[in-house]
This record gives sequence, C-alpha cells and structure tokens, in this order.
Amino acid sequence: MKLPLIRIFHTDRNEGAAKANGARRAMKSDDGCVCIHCPSQNTSLTQHPSDLTASASARHDTSGLALTYDNDSQILDGAGSQLHRIYSVYALSRFLGVPYIHSPLKKLSYQGLLSLEKNETNPELISRYNTLFTIPSDIEIPKHAKIFPIYKQDLSWLYSLRESVTRGSDFILLKISWPFSLIRQHPEIFQYVKPISPFKRISSSIFKIVIHIRRGDLLISPEGNRMLPNSYYIHLALRIVQVLNALGISWSCELHTEVPTKTFVVTSENSAMQTMKERVLHPVTLKQEESFFEEFNVIPHLKICNNHDPLEAVRSFATADLFIMSRSTFSYLGAILNKTGIIVYHPFWFSAPVEWIDSTHEPSFHERLVAACEGWKKSSAFS
Repeated sequence: MKLPLIRIFHTDRNEGAAKANGARRAMKSDDGCVCIHCPSQNTSLTQHPSDLTASASARHDTSGLALTYDNDSQILDGAGSQLHRIYSVYALSRFLGVPYIHSPLKKLSYQGLLSLEKNETNPELISRYNTLFTIPSDIEIPKHAKIFPIYKQDLSWLYSLRESVTRGSDFILLKISWPFSLIRQHPEIFQYVKPISPFKRISSSIFKIVIHIRRGDLLISPEGNRMLPNSYYIHLALRIVQVLNALGISWSCELHTEVPTKTFVVTSENSAMQTMKERVLHPVTLKQEESFFEEFNVIPHLKICNNHDPLEAVRSFATADLFIMSRSTFSYLGAILNKTGIIVYHPFWFSAPVEWIDSTHEPSFHERLVAACEGWKKSSAFS
C-alpha cells in the first residue's frame, strides 16, 4: 500500500527566518520541502501513553525517531519560554516512547528587568541555567542520522511519523522549535516532567504560598496587556489566607516580581535589548513608584522578592505548597516542575492540567481550594 506523503515545513510568522533555516536542510524535494512517508491516522493523546525503556533506546540506535529542542531557532526569548519548550519536547518523547536528546540553551533575549536597568547582561546566566536544567540524553546521535528542524505540526502527524520511520532504516532527529502546536491542548503530557524536576520540597509544618507577578519586560512591550492587575493577586491571596486561617494552617507568603529600583529609560539601543529591539517601539521611562507595590501591604507578613535571582525564583515556584501563577511561561515552567503543590492558574494561551485550580471559575474555585488545603493538612500530619 502506498503511504501518503507528509511534508515537514516551517509555518513561522517570520517567513524569511524560516527559509533561512530551511537552507540548511538535506533530503529536499524539488520545491524545497523535506518529504517523509507517513501513514495518515488520527490519534488521541490519551490513547498511547508510554515511556522509554532500555530496549526501546537500543532499538532506536540504528533506525527510528528522536526528538530534541531546536536551540538554533530564530525564535529568541527568555529562559522561561525556552525551558518550557525543552521540557515540552522531553514530555513528547516520553509520550511517544522515542529517545530524547538534550539541547541546552544557547542564547537568551531577556535576562530580567535588572539587566535592563543596569544596561548590561550576565555572561554566566546561560551556564547556570544549563547546569540546573540539564536532562540526560537517552542516546548519542547516530552518525547516519538525518536532522530536520521543524516549526509547527500536530500530534497525529508526529505519531504517524514515528510509526513510519520505525519500520524503515532511517534515523531521523527532529529539532522542534515550537512544540506548543503539538501539545497546547494536551497539558496532561506534563505528567512526564515532574519525575525529573530538579527541585524537591522540604517538608514543613508551615504552608508556603508563593505568588509570581509578571512585570519586567512587559512594562515596555506591546504584550503588556496580558499583565494582571495588582488587585487580582491581592484579592486571591486574601481569599487563600482566609481558607488557611479557617483550617488552622500556619502559613507564609512570598511574592516574586520585577519592578524598577530607580527611574530609568529603555531604548532600542540598550545593550540588554539587542535581540528584542522590536519590542521597544519608542523610548520608555520606567519608575519604581508606578508599580504601586504599597497596595500589597494588606497581605499580612508578606515577603516581597523584587528582581530576585531567576533560578531561585523558579525554585520557589516549584517547591511552593500553593503557587499563584501569572499569565507567563516563566510561571508555567515553575508550575510543571512542582511535584506536589497546589497550582492556582489564570487562563491564558497555555491550557492547564486538570489538577490545577482555575482562579476565574467561581462555581468551583472555593470548593477546590478548600479541598486541596484540607488534603495538604492531612498529608502534613503524617509527614
């Protein structure tokens, strides 16, 4: 039976960059697209859960499919987004039962608001991220491997490709720059990430609330409209504190954000903005007093961590007993690496696993919050 022809192609918003990346390809058809035979079939994420076994790893040494993050992509952004993509690629490899090959961070377009304020970058930051967030590769890349960067495809296409190549003699390494098109509507796939989280919660009788308020470069970006107001976090934190007090649970609360420590102007010539000049449409003046952080004084015993070390911030997110997310991939990274905590989520472009609590769903929010906090109280009594 003749199999339908599937093309690997870029659908990047930046078509010029996609074509530039495509120029590196081998095995092209006449029109420049990589062609691979794959069976056309639909598949549900929950139909084929699997993990990589030692025998599977050995089987893919000579033929088959492996996945890695495309760290040569033209998509430039901060560590939160890129690490989210790396863990997404890893989760996909586990779901499909194919080898994962680790590709570390190579470049960062954003190193934090303090970097903009000081007009300098930290040359050690990428190395620190890569040391903490290294995922062991399952195999070495075979010498005869054929490597294809891809941008967007759907999950059924990827599953079909896996089935096709495992019956052939080729070994294909897919370098995935944008895995979200594959898993955006299937956040349950992140169940595979928790076992490899580099963070471990230390048992305590004090219930730790951690809040992430996304500010930083959004203060100067056209995407600033996705910032949630201070009132959202304050109202939510006070509701959570009320529940904890009613249950007799001792608690602490810390808030992580990025706001200016002084007045300064950001322009496209700022040395810390060289990879994202398009975000600075005109000079922007940032002032500490415009953050209105005195509003948070109504939250008792609040510890504010402003411009905190980003790796330590993720550690706090991932070890919190309750984590209040922003509409942010940096938040999302900390949430998927949190093995046991209660995650309070505000909808944005990434869907939430079913166990996360939607803060905007009033019919269920209070009931789910109380049940989760009661569960923590019972488990802490036995720890």
